[in-house]
Amino acid sequence: MNIPENRTAVRQGFTLIELVMVMLILVALAGLIVPMIGNLNESAHGSSGASNITAVARNLQFHRTNFGGYPNELDLLLNDHNDDTTLAPLGGTVAVTELTTAVTTDRIADALEEAGIEQLIENPEVLEEEEDQTVFGAAGDAANDGSRVVDVDAGALTPANVVVLGADAIARLGLEPIGGEGPEQYVVLGVGNNNDAIGRSMIDAPIHFSADEGNQENYSRLLAVFRIPAGEGGAILASVVAPDVHDGEVEVAGVGQHIQEFYEVREQ
Repeated sequence: MNIPENRTAVRQGFTLIELVMVMLILVALAGLIVPMIGNLNESAHGSSGASNITAVARNLQFHRTNFGGYPNELDLLLNDHNDDTTLAPLGGTVAVTELTTAVTTDRIADALEEAGIEQLIENPEVLEEEEDQTVFGAAGDAANDGSRVVDVDAGALTPANVVVLGADAIARLGLEPIGGEGPEQYVVLGVGNNNDAIGRSMIDAPIHFSADEGNQENYSRLLAVFRIPAGEGGAILASVVAPDVHDGEVEVAGVGQHIQEFYEVREQ
């Protein structure tokens, strides 16, 4: 049986029009996917921030209940307790209405000590030696990682400064204003890998990242805010917050802001 010779030849390759159509489709898909990637980053920032803040707050309270005090050797957040450099390795500009410094008074020192915080870590190392990638108080021997243990008592810290919350952050977090019958200060300490909850009730201190541009260079530890009563009594955990970098400026963000951000991104 003879096979007809007039069969249509199998076409190989694409025509120019087909190639143009494929390119247009790919460009259109990229236009849809690229903004989604940015939203996913912001959504992850919101959800992980809220989750980590909640977990650290729960852990600090668990430590106080089970071990009779908050974890010792949290981070002082100062490069050197003898100068005014605060949160310097974070990157960005920290407004005094967000985080500022205050002289360590006897009341502050006594309140921290009564709460179980007798020593702090200064001179924190940075993550991967990048200036803006900060992990306060890298774990390890203080003599090897560059950090130094500082006693909390006022005599050892004087004329040192401690990091405290500014007015904007206090109002945004819904905390009781200072002054009058309010607290003397809200002292802010970093929850780094040197604190003695590591290996007890915490495997590793979580890292917070900023969803702002260049977020890969804006990593930091979460911050514990302790209320210092004006009268007698030990320091009480008031909040756990994260330093967020927005447009080059550092803003203190609480769990509520992260949750709100997460849902706002989902609605976009």
